[in-house]
Amino acid sequence: MPKIPTFKAQGSITQLAGTTSNIQMNLNNTLASALSPITKTIVNQKIKENDTQNRTEALRLGNEFTRKLNTLEDTIANDNTGLGVNKQSANSYYKEQTNNFINQFKSQASNNATATLFINNALSAVNRGIFRIDNIVDKNVFKDLTNQVEQAETSLITQALFNNRNANVVDEFGMLGNVNDFDYASLQTNLTKLYTDAFSGKIPAPNLNEMINNIPSLVQGFQANKDIYDNPSFAYTELNKGENSSVYPDLKVEQRTKLINKVKTMMAQPLRKEFANVVFSLQDKGTEQPFDFDFAKKILPIQEYNELKTTYDLAKINAEDVRLINTLPLNEANELIQSKNYNTDLYVGSADRITQAKLKQGLIDARDNAEKQMKNDPVKFQIETSLEIEQLANDYKTETNPEVKLSNLKILNNAIIEDQKKRGVNLAELKILTKKEVNKIKNDFLDTSITSEDKLKLIEQLKITYGDENMGMIVNHLQDEKTSEVILMAISTDSSELAKDLFNSSTLEELKNLANQKTTGQVTSLQTSIAKKTEDFGQVLESQGEGSESIAAKMLRINEALLKVSLVRMDKNTSAEDAVESATNDFLNDYVINNDLTALVPKKLNKIDIPVAAIQNKAEAILIGVKNTSPGNYLDNFMGEKGYMHYASSLNIPNITEEEVKKRIGFTIRNYSKWLNNSDMTGLVLYADFGAAGSQPVINADGQRIEFYFTKLPNQDPTIKDTVSVYPVTGDELPLIPDPPSDDYFQYNEFLIDETINNAKKQN
Repeated sequence: MPKIPTFKAQGSITQLAGTTSNIQMNLNNTLASALSPITKTIVNQKIKENDTQNRTEALRLGNEFTRKLNTLEDTIANDNTGLGVNKQSANSYYKEQTNNFINQFKSQASNNATATLFINNALSAVNRGIFRIDNIVDKNVFKDLTNQVEQAETSLITQALFNNRNANVVDEFGMLGNVNDFDYASLQTNLTKLYTDAFSGKIPAPNLNEMINNIPSLVQGFQANKDIYDNPSFAYTELNKGENSSVYPDLKVEQRTKLINKVKTMMAQPLRKEFANVVFSLQDKGTEQPFDFDFAKKILPIQEYNELKTTYDLAKINAEDVRLINTLPLNEANELIQSKNYNTDLYVGSADRITQAKLKQGLIDARDNAEKQMKNDPVKFQIETSLEIEQLANDYKTETNPEVKLSNLKILNNAIIEDQKKRGVNLAELKILTKKEVNKIKNDFLDTSITSEDKLKLIEQLKITYGDENMGMIVNHLQDEKTSEVILMAISTDSSELAKDLFNSSTLEELKNLANQKTTGQVTSLQTSIAKKTEDFGQVLESQGEGSESIAAKMLRINEALLKVSLVRMDKNTSAEDAVESATNDFLNDYVINNDLTALVPKKLNKIDIPVAAIQNKAEAILIGVKNTSPGNYLDNFMGEKGYMHYASSLNIPNITEEEVKKRIGFTIRNYSKWLNNSDMTGLVLYADFGAAGSQPVINADGQRIEFYFTKLPNQDPTIKDTVSVYPVTGDELPLIPDPPSDDYFQYNEFLIDETINNAKKQN
């Protein structure tokens, strides 16, 4: 059996006897009654702790409630068209929302005591809020009343001053409308009634009287603002008169000062701009525009005004000469400037040298501007500077009868052309349209909403409007404006089918994608075929030399235009080979290319048939004459008495004799000449290859060239003949059967010839 454990006591009887309690209990009391004081103390302490906790929780809920309350009051206060101006609606909405808030936060209380504390505090806050809401609504209602009065006030004043109820009566040009006499006469009465009806009993009587007494000042303030836009100089003058003003005598000092500063601030920049335009008109056009110098002097800083006025005075002195310069060729304008007696009292009296230098520079600037404008937009500049052309342009624009209008346009175009000739414009660069007008034509052709048929009609309309004889000018002008080759080719070609396909609404990219989808590599094959067909044409363009655009780039655009036509025709079930053949033929058949691949002869110019055979015969006959070296030969006669010495500088050989120049240059011209097209493709010019100096036209000492026109056309140089059988410049008759070259021509020493060519190339 298990052993029962035993324990050994550790304390002593003495220690146990010493353990005592401080509880004093009467023999008649129970233990509970004896402990009652202690229990009461503990209970009271616990109650106190719970109360603090409840109050803290209630206060936390109250703070969150207050934040909601503040947001609600802000919402009501800022609602200027609804709750914020209607006390009944505001209070109803306020109570509804606060009840919702109370219920929301009450449900968050941890016990009934906390909930009761929160509700008592919340109801107190709501009562205070109702009072605040009433005050806010009262203020909003009065503010709204004031706004409505101001709107009615503005309406009455603007109706009286501008005959317009719209309060916003200022546009980009100033104040609109005129004074309505009836409304203006009753304005004082109407405004008085407005203020009295609105504010009686709402504001103190002295304040209302002050408002009524301020009506003249108020109206004059509106009037001053109107005048600042309509007539700022008048308004500024009257405002500065103070109480002595006949228009604004009742304005308060502060109001008057603000209006004066408003004029200065508002008008300073426009005055600078207007002043600059006035000076510009004098400097560039020689025309004087009206300007209020007295007003400008009052508004602008005095130093700035003085500088502008000095510039104006100088420009005014030059005005007459500027007007003349704008109508002169460049050389005559230079002569005019040089003819002035600068640096002497004969020019502008005793003006100082600095002033005279400025005057001279003013004329130089006018000349440079005229030259720039005649290059950039000559027709616009002509209309601006020529009274005759300006009048003709107005006659054309204002005419309503179609036949008379068309006649007026022809008269205008002729005047423009003759004026450009007078100004020394190159005949190949004549224009009859402004840049704006030619870009309008360009954009019409670019407009994808216009059908190809309508674009063909547009071409015909251009010919009717401007005449076939002027279509070349329009095409050249379109080319200057970077018009696409598609449009240029369509206008220039004699093939209506080619033009129609060029104007097809499909883009080149769309057509290329479609072709490649059908047959891989189709587009590349077409491009190769087209390039082969137009190779000779490209060689002719290359022979002309690089101009303002790359020959390669131009040929690329031409070939892309023909690619489009080919793709359009293939889309009509035409084979690729036939499409390329027909497209290139339609284009190339407009021209004849010479055997040397250096010149093009159009078969038609402005609907005039060109005598191709006569041109070829004349070109060949002239070349034979040029090669002739017999006494009295054509080349020597062409150079005339002044001989060949104008070429001496190009040889770069010191102390060279006239005979040596004649021998070297004559040999080069006779052996290395070729025909090229003139700049507008209306004739041929003889060029010679001068080695390193490049290809240059054969000219005499007077600057005349060996050239002729394909046919007679308007606006040609009268000294240059067409296919009539005479030599250029000399007018000698071309032999029907040219004589063979003289013996001297074939007797050049072979080694001397080689040496001459090599030396010429090195020297050039």
